[in-house]
Amino acid sequence: MGFATALSGLKAASSSLQVTGNNIANSQTTGFKESRAEFADVYASSIGGVSKTQPGAGVRVTEVAQQFNQGNIEATQNSLDLAVSGNGFFVMADKVNLPDPANPNAPVNPSVPSAYTRNGAFQLDNKGNVVNSQGKYLLAFAPNGTTAAAGFSVGVFRPLTIDTAQGLPNATTSVAMKLNINGAASAPTAAVFDPTNPLSYNNTTSVTSYDTQGNSHIVSTYYVKTPVANAWDAYMFLDSYGITTGGGAVPPAAAPASTVAATLNTPGLPIPMTFTASGLLAEVGNRAASVVSAGALTAANTAVASTASASTGAGNLPAIYTAAATIASPALVATDAATSAANTVTDTGAASADATNTAGAAYTSAGALTAQASAAAAALTAATADTNAAALSTAAAAANLSPTITALAAAYATAATNANTAAADYAAATPVTDGITGTAAAALAATSAAKAVTAQTAFNSYNAAVAAFTASAKQATVVTAQSASTSATSFAAAASAVNSVPSAALFAASAKTTAAAAAASAAAYATAAAAVVDSTTASAAAGLAATAAADAVTAQAAAVAYNNAVAAASANASPSTKVDFGAINLSAINPNISVAPMAFGLDFSGTTQFATPFSVNGLKQDGLPAGNLTGIDVDGTGVVFARYSNGGSKALGQVALARFQNNQALAKTGDTTWAQTSDSGQPIYGAAGDNNFGAIQSSALEGSNVDLSAQLVKLIVAQQAYQANSQSITTEKTLLETILRA
Repeated sequence: MGFATALSGLKAASSSLQVTGNNIANSQTTGFKESRAEFADVYASSIGGVSKTQPGAGVRVTEVAQQFNQGNIEATQNSLDLAVSGNGFFVMADKVNLPDPANPNAPVNPSVPSAYTRNGAFQLDNKGNVVNSQGKYLLAFAPNGTTAAAGFSVGVFRPLTIDTAQGLPNATTSVAMKLNINGAASAPTAAVFDPTNPLSYNNTTSVTSYDTQGNSHIVSTYYVKTPVANAWDAYMFLDSYGITTGGGAVPPAAAPASTVAATLNTPGLPIPMTFTASGLLAEVGNRAASVVSAGALTAANTAVASTASASTGAGNLPAIYTAAATIASPALVATDAATSAANTVTDTGAASADATNTAGAAYTSAGALTAQASAAAAALTAATADTNAAALSTAAAAANLSPTITALAAAYATAATNANTAAADYAAATPVTDGITGTAAAALAATSAAKAVTAQTAFNSYNAAVAAFTASAKQATVVTAQSASTSATSFAAAASAVNSVPSAALFAASAKTTAAAAAASAAAYATAAAAVVDSTTASAAAGLAATAAADAVTAQAAAVAYNNAVAAASANASPSTKVDFGAINLSAINPNISVAPMAFGLDFSGTTQFATPFSVNGLKQDGLPAGNLTGIDVDGTGVVFARYSNGGSKALGQVALARFQNNQALAKTGDTTWAQTSDSGQPIYGAAGDNNFGAIQSSALEGSNVDLSAQLVKLIVAQQAYQANSQSITTEKTLLETILRA
């Protein structure tokens, strides 16, 4: 039994040396997992055996267990070199089901895994399949689309194949713009938008888009500030042809077809954009148009009210001028009241001078005759003035321009009567025959002259009041006329900024035209009101005011009709910052190409209107021209992307990983591969980073997990064990020889 025990020790030591040697030999093998020899003692057992005295029967190898701890990951220059950092095995297959070259889009049966490895040193075969050095295929989960976002069919295995064909072009389906439009900017000086005139727009952006064949097309957008607060127009051009949206898409239906302008640089209908008071984008499209049209309607209501008020004031002005003219020169008398009053002052003054000359020692018969004649003339003039003043007072009371004017007219009539009485008293005085009677006549003449001056002053006050009243009435009319013109001009500006919804384009045109006509009529009235000087010019201004009021009502009706049309178009629209451009016939732009119509959404999400210079903070589109394969990328989740020269990428698949409940029970099949066994359990498949799977690192390989220094120590220990067991055999031999020689 001693030999058997020693021999078991030699065998165990030999196994340990073999395992250690194998580990040392594979210390540079990619993906290799070191092994460990595990031993157990051996005892013979029997019913009558006494365990306390059994010496043991030696040792046996119970298992050569592999250690699946992580190996060092080393960077390489090959993007197809893959390393798993953490739990998981690459899934390999000896045979796979490949697509039929004659029908590449036909369904392909899934491939069946046959081996598992940690060695990620992969390469391409002559058909573009990813294989290892033994020709086994690397399996991946089939992609559901061309992007990672479309996902992958976990459990549906396909050989990972790198398609070296030219990358297909992708038609643009989305254009996204994130801008800041300067809220402090002024509206363009040119009223009519023209893409060739920089004075007709504030800013512009452009981006290259692509059709189904990869032809490039320039999408240009022009931004125009409107007179409406926080409202802008955006005009979209494709290769310098204006495009008008056909309306928003209502899923699952596509957006209606867009309209291409007939000629180069002709704009389509504008895209309305509205912002909040804080500068954030509120609406784009129909709902924004309804906001702007509502603003235009509000301006229309204001214009109607102000022109109506102005027309009322202008209608009163001719009567005021007519009445003022009447009471200044009553038709009942032949002599102008002002002239009569002035003559009264002149004549009584002359009569007073003549009377003075006849007084006292200066008396002469000739002078007496002259004084008597002048007194008679003054009395006649005063009587005429008195008659005119009475008629003027009556007319002023009838005109009733104002209580002040009526009172001043009455005061003038009273003063004229007093002047007439004084003049009559002087004329009726005793004929002057000497100095004494001359002195008395002179006193009466002076009183008459003073009364005449008082009457003249009263008339001047009255006349100034009439002039002031008419001037005030005219000024009030001018103010209301100017206000009406301003409101009508604002309405016209708001109407010119009406953002046309395609279904309401005719209403929009009518609103613009009629609002412009109303503004012109109001401006003409304002000019005429400023030129009023009499009843004739006042009547002309009143006629223009009535026209302006009527035109404003007409324009208001057009604004109501347009607003209703826009409201109907936007009734079912959801809040949006995107405009859908349905099918665009590219042959209408370039007859030399024949491609599928282009359709895309123009998204302004994130756009702001702050008081800072115009800036483009984001501008992208999802189309691509044709491109060539430039490289392969693998991300941390194992998604393999083909990168193309056009900047595009395509998800080719997601590297499949497998894990087991018991890795040490896997069958070693060589070439650093393993196969499942009943003890290992069924493989659990998944993607890197999910469900306890490790991550995948591209351009890297996992080295052997063998610690060479530790293995050398184990080698020495195993060697010593081998030598010791050999010595046991030698000792047993010596004892046996001794017994035999005895």
